[in-house]
Amino acid sequence: MIRAFCGKKWTFLLIIILLLILAICGGMLYRLTRQNKEENTLERELTAEMGIMPGMSEDEIRDRLNRKAAESMLNISINPVPEFADGRSPGNLQIENIPGNNYAFTVEVIRNDTKETILKAGLIDPGYYVKDIALDTELPKGEYVCLAKFTAYAPPDTGTEIGQAGTQIVIKILN
Repeated sequence: MIRAFCGKKWTFLLIIILLLILAICGGMLYRLTRQNKEENTLERELTAEMGIMPGMSEDEIRDRLNRKAAESMLNISINPVPEFADGRSPGNLQIENIPGNNYAFTVEVIRNDTKETILKAGLIDPGYYVKDIALDTELPKGEYVCLAKFTAYAPPDTGTEIGQAGTQIVIKILN
């Protein structure tokens, strides 16, 4: 009986010690996360004023706005009537991401009549182009009105989509 009491006593004491250790660790974790939140909290500058800095000329303001607009634009370039010798051969799509673009993009070609995606080009960086490329779907002889959908992504390859642009093209399968 004395042994059973001593065994229960040690078990009880061990549980108390473990609970104390857990409480101390939890308190330290809470304190660290609270401290990190306090360090990362941004406060607004109370003396900041809304508007454009006084003393700027109309030309300086216009140049600043034009530069900002140009940075957010996406110039797209693709052959509006690409030709393919047959449904399996590469065609002259001539997709270009001009060096002046700030974003890499992918291109998806979608048939207007069936909404089927017939081509998915991978990420093309600014300053690169794809001259000839085969369709992902084999098509019989004919003309196909399609949407070439360009999807721009934030640099560097974050996968964050910035926006989309599109243009209509007519794919010609000759044989």
